[in-house]
Parts: sequence; C-alpha cells; structure tokens
Amino acid sequence: ERQTFHCYGCGRGGDIFAFMMDKEGLSFPEALEVLAERAGVEIRRRSGGKRSLSEVMEIALAHYRENLQAPQGEPARKYLQARNLPNSSWAQFELGWAPPAWDSLWTLLRKKGISRQEALACGLIIEGQKGDYDRFRGRILFPIRHIAGKLTAFGGRILSGEGAKYINSPEGPLFNKRSLLYLLPAAKGAIRESGQAIVVEGYMDALRLHLCGFRNAVAPLGTSLKAEQAALLKRMADRALICYDSDAAGQEATLRGMTLLQKEGLDVHVVELPRGKDPDELLASEGGPELFAQALSDALPLPLYHVHARRGLLDGLNRKKTVEEILEGLSELSMLDLAPYLSAIAGSLGIFPHQLADILRARQHKAFNPSTPQHLQFL
Repeated sequence: ERQTFHCYGCGRGGDIFAFMMDKEGLSFPEALEVLAERAGVEIRRRSGGKRSLSEVMEIALAHYRENLQAPQGEPARKYLQARNLPNSSWAQFELGWAPPAWDSLWTLLRKKGISRQEALACGLIIEGQKGDYDRFRGRILFPIRHIAGKLTAFGGRILSGEGAKYINSPEGPLFNKRSLLYLLPAAKGAIRESGQAIVVEGYMDALRLHLCGFRNAVAPLGTSLKAEQAALLKRMADRALICYDSDAAGQEATLRGMTLLQKEGLDVHVVELPRGKDPDELLASEGGPELFAQALSDALPLPLYHVHARRGLLDGLNRKKTVEEILEGLSELSMLDLAPYLSAIAGSLGIFPHQLADILRARQHKAFNPSTPQHLQFL
C-alpha cells in the first residue's frame, strides 16, 4: 500500500528502486532501466534520442544471430552440432556467428546510421591502415551481459585459421571484464536459491552446466578470477564451487581463484573431475550429469585442496619445496578458515597440528609485520 519495503532482519528498506539496487546489486541508473523495461516505459534521454552503446551492441547481436541461421552460418552450425549443443540452445543463449568477411558488420552498422565513434567505443570494429574492419571474423559469438541484463561485450571462438582460440571485446566505456561473469544474469536466481555458485573456466563449460540443470554456473572471462568478480559472487552466495579443467594450468588457476574467493568471505570448495576431462566433456558423456553431481558432493574445502593438489610431490625429491608452497598458500587464509582442517593437513605434512598452527601464525604475523624476524621454521 505504501509502495515501500522493510526487512526486519537487517533493517534495510526503501522504495522499489532501493529494493532493486539491493537485491540485484545495481546502480540507480541500472535499476531505473530494468524497471522501465519491465513496465513498458520508454526512457527519453536528454541527448535527443541518441542511441546508447548498449543498443548498438544489440543491433550487432541481432546481426550475428541472423548469420548463424543463414546459409553462411553452416560452418558454425556444424561445429555446435558436433559439440552436442541442441538447436534450441542457440537461441536460449543468444549464440551468433561472425562470418570471415572483412567488414560484414561494419557495413550493416553504417547503413543503420551508427557512427564510427560509436562502433569503435563498442569494440565492434578495429581501426586499420587501409580502413576500419570487423573485430570478430570467422568466430562463434557468445554475448556477455551485465548482471542487470545489459549487453556489454562479446566473446568469440575461432573455428579455423590463425588467431587466438578465444577473444573478448576490448575494455572500454561498456566493458570491464573484471566486474562481469558469463551467464550471471541467467544464473543469479539459482545462485541465490541454492546459496552457492559453480565457477567453471569457459563459455562452453557454463553453457553445458545450464543445459544439464546446473543453472547456478558462471564463468570468468579468462582463466583467473578477479577480486571484483569474487565480490560480485559474495553478494549472492555463501559458497563457491570451483570446477576448472583438470590439467596443470587449470589447477594453478583454481588455486589463485579460490584464494580470492575465500578472502571475500565465501566458503570455497574445489570440484575435482577425472583426469583429462573438463566439465563440458564430462557432462556430454554418458552418465555425465550423475558423475558431475557426485563430484560436487565430493568437493574438497579450500585448505585441504592445497595439500591434495600437490600430493604426488610430497614423497618426491622436492618435498621441502612442495611443503613450502603449501605453507605459503595456506598462510594466505585466516586461522578461522583453517581450524577445522589443521589435523588432516598436519598429518599429510608429518607434523603435529599445534606445530602447523604455530608455523602458519608466524608466517601471517610476518606478512603483516615484515620487519619482525620469523622464528619458526619448517624443517
């Protein structure tokens, strides 16, 4: 009746804009745009109706999606079918195709009256010595949306020829990859409902998880999580399940990313998949969803994973160096997070729990007070 809300738990309250800003993590302009769209209200800008950059991005997305269904999109369709992505998922996840043509998109944008400055600001074209040309060519396109749903960038997967396997839009007025997660707009409801987020490495991994019913999956735009992305997840979840590729690069990215998440206050567990499998491959195989669900249940808490990831090196010639790496990683975590696992970790390292606690406290003290000598050494 009063058009306001009040939370008796935390005391927060306000109008519908405050509610959207708190619930969805939006700024006021973003909340205004979301609510206006839901209510069918057109926001008139003072610039005299000039297109926003996000609207230019939507024009590009429509072009890419049309290309995927056109005759020229046959190579992309064959690739997606070979990856066992059903046709219905192409529309669900707004997948598109940028043909190999030099300026297919730029020609369309010019016809629609979009200026060169706008196209450059969106990262859709590149300035060349012989003229401007499309940034994305011969690539399958994955749209990257802000938590409020605004289209801010694209990720592109090359099918053949030279070039990086994946590229993203360049950072600019619309796009800051440190503060975005792929599929977060689609996953945020499931993340809040379950209280946990599954973090995978790539676009295809995240897509596959959503198709298999794991709708709380997101992916960073690269292999390593950033502090801003960790803070974004913390606003919606208490637990993060990290599930990167099982190769060495994926393992190291896991260790870096989970430390960031733990420092942000999330309860971090690591999902270990069979050797040589990534989430997409496992889920696409027979019985994959069941195996993945079991892997989620068996996920290791962050402190134990530090030891588990290097278990094969603890009995080798480089044991001392391996132990040092484990202690260095563990010392970045709080003693409160480490306390439930000290006995298990100490057993793996061959020392008593109280010795391990003393060593870690000394390292943490030295980190905060570099001038203080470290009296406790691990032998």
